[in-house]
Amino acid sequence: MSIFNPEKWSKNHFQKANTGDSRRTKRLVETVADMARCSGKSIALSCQGNEAKQEGAYRLMHNNSVAPEVIRCSGFDHTAEQAQSYLEILAIDDTTSLSYKHQVASELGKLGRVKDKARGWWVHSTLLLDGFTTKTIGMIHQDWWRRPDNPEDADEKESGK
Repeated sequence: MSIFNPEKWSKNHFQKANTGDSRRTKRLVETVADMARCSGKSIALSCQGNEAKQEGAYRLMHNNSVAPEVIRCSGFDHTAEQAQSYLEILAIDDTTSLSYKHQVASELGKLGRVKDKARGWWVHSTLLLDGFTTKTIGMIHQDWWRRPDNPEDADEKESGK
């Protein structure tokens, strides 16, 4: 599925998201389409000056009934459905860090050594590709975690993630 049609791509990936309300699901599909159309831009910029869309997108993102896992799992489920039609699949995974410096940074985890000030999330993603053409099928899994300030507070060794 090409991202050249953001509306169709978003609908295919997120129309089955269990947001608890069909209006929220519709808002999710519209918001994701807007963000895909303006990839790399903020919600405000992706709404292109439409204040109602912007307000709706922010309400959706702050709605406790719409957990991030619900959004991710909807996309993962779509990828799993698509993967059924491929003879050979490559699962490519990678771990990266997302660094934040604005006011929420204090709520996030350590990124570097204990004395470093960088804060953010660690993200491990698994992407499926067609084994013959290397065409992207989609994201199938993603783990997010925050490293504690004190390494001794970790639930498990990071090498085990």
